[in-house]
Amino acid sequence: MRNRRQTIESLRRLAERPGTKAEGETARALLDKMLQSCPQPKPFNLAESPRGTEVFYNYWAYPTNDPCVIVGRKPKVIQGQTWLRMRFNHLKQPRYVPVTSAKGCHISKKPLSPNEADEMYHYWKD
Repeated sequence: MRNRRQTIESLRRLAERPGTKAEGETARALLDKMLQSCPQPKPFNLAESPRGTEVFYNYWAYPTNDPCVIVGRKPKVIQGQTWLRMRFNHLKQPRYVPVTSAKGCHISKKPLSPNEADEMYHYWKD
């Protein structure tokens, strides 16, 4: 299975610098079709999730729709990702975890559907 993100990047490059006019038109058409079919990432807003808010986390090695509580006051931005300190129910101590990535925000106030959670959880599989 081909990586969707790599396919979109390849189509963008081909649309910007096509070998022929027909290749550029085809690449732009396919790129538009792929971008319309993929969900747009939801941005993270700290005002919507202040300290003490119970949220569900979907990313990395944590279980899908893992319940946790935001305990950090200020988010950190590391390489374009927002990191917050969270306390998970199954762990003893809070830790910093990324809440945003290229996919969007990985926390939600209610559990995500299995398809949405799978999309947010399996970032590197695309």
